[in-house]
Amino acid sequence: MSDFWSTANSWVVEHQAIVVAVGLPVLTAIASGVVAYFTNRANLQSQARSRELQRQIRIFDDKKVKIEQFRSAVRRYAAIQLQLSADLTFGLSSGHKDQITRESAKVALEQLISLRLEILLLINSSDPEAGKLDSALDLKVEALSKKENSAEFASIDDHFFQICQRVIARMEVDANNGLAP
Repeated sequence: MSDFWSTANSWVVEHQAIVVAVGLPVLTAIASGVVAYFTNRANLQSQARSRELQRQIRIFDDKKVKIEQFRSAVRRYAAIQLQLSADLTFGLSSGHKDQITRESAKVALEQLISLRLEILLLINSSDPEAGKLDSALDLKVEALSKKENSAEFASIDDHFFQICQRVIARMEVDANNGLAP
């Protein structure tokens, strides 16, 4: 084996110009290829992580928009309920206490039905309080139609808003769980 190294060394010494002219560019090309391979591999991994992060951010943003839509629908539903309650209490549209015009009732009922569906569609159907929220929405309409006294109606409102707050809290936890640390 030592004969091989001594022969190789003597050949390199005799042909030093050829070794420098051909060997260095070949070694440089090999080294460049190895560096390029690992650089490209690192860039591809970085791009994959970036795409995954963008996907997570898009999902997070979509969930946050859904939460805001839910809040907005609950606010609009409560505002219509309050308006109807005040209208019945003070007779704003009809001019008579405990009465409401047919047109006002029709418009409000259409809006309440639309918002009820929107609220129920915005929550996850597997949410443990989906059924309770559905029942609470029904109770609010039922209490309004029976002209419940304000203490009973306030109790129903409190129950409704407590359910909504718990649903929103779960929606926010779900939205935040999707983000990688």
